[in-house]
Amino acid sequence: MTMSAKSRFTTIMVLTASIAMLLVGAIAWVEGRNSLKKAEFTHLTGVRVAKARQIENYFDTMNDQVVLLSEDRTIISAMVQLSRGFRLLGLSTVPPEYDATLRDYYNENFIPKLSNNLMGGSVNYDLA
Repeated sequence: MTMSAKSRFTTIMVLTASIAMLLVGAIAWVEGRNSLKKAEFTHLTGVRVAKARQIENYFDTMNDQVVLLSEDRTIISAMVQLSRGFRLLGLSTVPPEYDATLRDYYNENFIPKLSNNLMGGSVNYDLA
C-alpha cells in the first residue's frame, strides 16, 4: 500500500508535533523540579536562620538574666549563706535514727508509689 503525499505529510507533521510536545514536556518537568528544589532549599534556609536567631536570643536573654541576678544583693547573700551551710553540712554527722527513718520512708512510701507510676514495671530496690 502506498500512502498519498497528503497522508505522508500529515503523518510527518503529527510525529514532529508529538516529538516537540514531548521535548517541551520534558524541559518543563526538569525546570519545574529544579524550581521546586530551589524553593524548598530557600525555605529551609529561612527556617534555619530563624531557629538560629531564636537560639541566640534565648542565650542572650539567659546571659542578661545571669548578669542581672549576679549583681543582686539578695542573690549574693543567698549564695554566701548556701555555701556556708553546705560547708557546715559536710562537717556534721547524721544520727543513725535519721538514716533509719529515711530508709523506712523510701521502702514503705516512695518506692511503692514509684512502682505504681512506672509503665509496666516495678522497682525492686531495698534500701536496707
